[in-house]
Amino acid sequence: MDYLTIDQAREADGLRLVLTAGVPGPWSESAKQVFAYKRIAFLPVAQQLFGENAELRDWVGVRNAPVAVYPGESPKTGWREILALAEQLAPQPALLPADAEGRADALALSDAICGRDGFGWNRRLTLFVASGVGGADASDLHRSYGLEAEAAARAPARTAAILRQLAERLHRQYAAGRRAFVGDGITACDLYWACFSLMVRPVRRDWAEIPDFVHDLYARLPPEIADALDDLLIEHRDHVFETYVRLPLDF
Repeated sequence: MDYLTIDQAREADGLRLVLTAGVPGPWSESAKQVFAYKRIAFLPVAQQLFGENAELRDWVGVRNAPVAVYPGESPKTGWREILALAEQLAPQPALLPADAEGRADALALSDAICGRDGFGWNRRLTLFVASGVGGADASDLHRSYGLEAEAAARAPARTAAILRQLAERLHRQYAAGRRAFVGDGITACDLYWACFSLMVRPVRRDWAEIPDFVHDLYARLPPEIADALDDLLIEHRDHVFETYVRLPLDF
């Protein structure tokens, strides 16, 4: 992917989307796929994984990705804010159901995947522990990602519990003839799961050239997470990628 620098992004117009460059960061990939699904053009802007990203912080007030910057709007950093912006810019095709119950259901499942203390949050903690990231002096990681001993210790069990919740939901839906987490068609949580699932099962190499160190880290699972990873979750992920996402992934 051809990224703008921060200086170039400041001078550009339209939607600019700050993404973690070179790796399939699930929050970045999710934001990208939400806009792509709605055919909303954006200019990608590079954020460096674990970098200081001082210029980014000076521009939008944070050093992390993703960040959606649109004229007349404050920078959007959370998954829900970014989804709301996408729905505002292109109401169709919708990624949230029109009915209140379905909408609430899709948002709740999305939060279980993307939100604080959700699947991605806890899986990231297990990856930090496995890779040796952090330590007593990693105050910024502690502050940004909740990398503390108690949270890290419970992260595998919490990750496994959410995987089982998602699998149970999918089994009910598929048994009813519905290939989606909510209702009869794709919603945001299907895209979110597809992107976040890479954290437990990387996709085929011809679908994404994931750097080896990331691929190997994602593929290495604690036993309780491996036990909770239902085959239907991966089958559904592959269905979403093949049907709704432009492949190969580009990051």
